[in-house]
Amino acid sequence: MAANELGPWINSAGEGGVRNSMQEFPGAGTNGPFEFNFAGGYIDQSHVKAYRYDPISAQQFDQTLTFVGPNQVTTSDVIPEGQFVIVYRDTPKDKPLVDYSEGAVMDEANLDKSNDQAIFAAAEMVDRFDTINTSSTDAINRSVEALNKANTAIADSATAVSTANSANTTAGQANTKADTAVATANDAHGIATGIDGKAQQALDNSEEAVTTANEASDTANGIDGKAQTALDNSTAAVATANAASTKADTALTTANGFQTQINTANSNASSAVTTANAANATANAAMPKAGGTFTGAVAGTSMTVTSLTVNGQAAISGGLRISGRSYLASDPTLGLGFLNSASTAWNFYVNDSSGAGTFRGSLTCASVAANGSITAQGNLLATGVVYSGNGAAYLAANGDVVSGIYVGGSVWQALAQKSPTNVQIPHAVGVSEIGPLSNGTVDGGNPWVVQGGRSLGGSSTANAIWLRVVWLRTP
Repeated sequence: MAANELGPWINSAGEGGVRNSMQEFPGAGTNGPFEFNFAGGYIDQSHVKAYRYDPISAQQFDQTLTFVGPNQVTTSDVIPEGQFVIVYRDTPKDKPLVDYSEGAVMDEANLDKSNDQAIFAAAEMVDRFDTINTSSTDAINRSVEALNKANTAIADSATAVSTANSANTTAGQANTKADTAVATANDAHGIATGIDGKAQQALDNSEEAVTTANEASDTANGIDGKAQTALDNSTAAVATANAASTKADTALTTANGFQTQINTANSNASSAVTTANAANATANAAMPKAGGTFTGAVAGTSMTVTSLTVNGQAAISGGLRISGRSYLASDPTLGLGFLNSASTAWNFYVNDSSGAGTFRGSLTCASVAANGSITAQGNLLATGVVYSGNGAAYLAANGDVVSGIYVGGSVWQALAQKSPTNVQIPHAVGVSEIGPLSNGTVDGGNPWVVQGGRSLGGSSTANAIWLRVVWLRTP
């Protein structure tokens, strides 16, 4: 017998309450969750519906569903014990969910949605068709049962008539019991008449049931035709989908080839990034980008710094450019020095072996102290005093050459040779005496000249003479 709570939707259903597109759950005093499982699932949550059924009042109450999982819902009402909740799928059947246009691309998602709509609609119609068949069979079975009961009633009435006839015969044989028999017969006739009326009513009901069954059969035949059309459409859709799937497989194969190349490129890029990160980490560990202190050797073809403090030795194989101008460089022959910015000439260098320094241009300084010689390829200009012999002789700022001793050499020869004629040569500051000159020869030596003499008497050196000598200086 059909479950009454399913009647409002399909008029009749199996006792199990399970179809392709619907499920029945008995109430337990909660609103779920109720876990359903439709054949093929569903396209959209809005296609999943439910109602609460009260078998006592035979009323249904639509429910608002809340999804707590892909296949789990709670109802808006609490479902009491003794009532039922029916969760069913109702896929739209009035129009396609996907409207294709000429020249549009048919992708897998749209094809699947079209196929699912056709298959789900057919499955939902099959549910209704099955339940209608169940209802028709149930109606036929009930009409047959009613007919059997009517036939039994007719047979019972015939038996009653036979009994009445026998009673009438018995009444004729026994007048004393005739009244009783007649009364009994009359009662039996009344009973038979009542039974006949009930049998007629049962027959009428069975005819009405047959009519209802015939109408249900006609409806089922119409549904079967629509279901066959939907099945044919779904078959065509499946064929189209298979063709699209073949093209999709070809495109996927091509895409996989591109993906392989992309993966190879990504792998190479990742390796490059890893190498760069390792190099960056090494560089950061060896030398900070800004500020900080690093130890060990720093190797590189070019380096630009704004400030560099070295507490130990700094070995530089190339040139050290300072402020974008000259280079501090080294040469295995010349030594260490400064190249001009064009790296074409040495502005200054110091020989590592001899310690001698060489300037390309003029040297201007407040004071120069040289333990060795100073060689000038050009002019040597001194605005102050030039000392020699650890200060024993010097070239004064006014041009005087002053010394307590005769130095000799090219300077004195030059003075002797270059002094102009017919010019009075002044004496240098300071007078020396050579003597005593009493009985012999005393030489003053070059460059002394005699300025005068001095004698002394009344002593052991009486009548002795001392020569007073001075140096000459340039006019």
